[in-house]
Amino acid sequence: MFKKLFIGIILFLMPTVLFAAVYQVKGKDVAIVNLQGRVFMREQLGCPLHAADSILAYLKGKTNIIFVDYHAEATSEKMALVYYLEGRVSGIVGTHTHIQTADEHILPKGTAYITDLGMCGSLNSMLGVQKEAIMNHFLTQLPVKFTVDTAPPFVLAGAWIDVDTATGRAVAIERIRIIDEGKVA
Repeated sequence: MFKKLFIGIILFLMPTVLFAAVYQVKGKDVAIVNLQGRVFMREQLGCPLHAADSILAYLKGKTNIIFVDYHAEATSEKMALVYYLEGRVSGIVGTHTHIQTADEHILPKGTAYITDLGMCGSLNSMLGVQKEAIMNHFLTQLPVKFTVDTAPPFVLAGAWIDVDTATGRAVAIERIRIIDEGKVA
């Protein structure tokens, strides 16, 4: 179903870019780009807006269906990238906070957006890990080992974006959140 065509970004030139690739999906080339924000993040990174410009120049002529996963903390920084790339990408989805937002919409120039997709993991956890370790960290400010929480129920959160393949513009976005009471196999 998915055929990876190429990976083509030199990371040391644009340290804000974590990943960029083009896949073939149902006969159409689809680009997936991962950028990282700078506000409230520990890493010293380049400007994600400049990195996006470089990636889009690289992708020009390869595909008009482009999705951006923007791993950033601040909603204002996410919105800045959204308005900067509006009409140049099919969709931008935010990640990092692990809490799904209810602000999915399509901007006037055809870019779908949601501030944060949420997470996939144990519903009654903190960031998908056992909550006791995180609470201990907040109480003591000491480093702690995070252990993935594998207790049900589980949540799968994300979004579905429909795109007009001729134009690359989004025509619909739908938030997805499924809670499964099942146990880990």
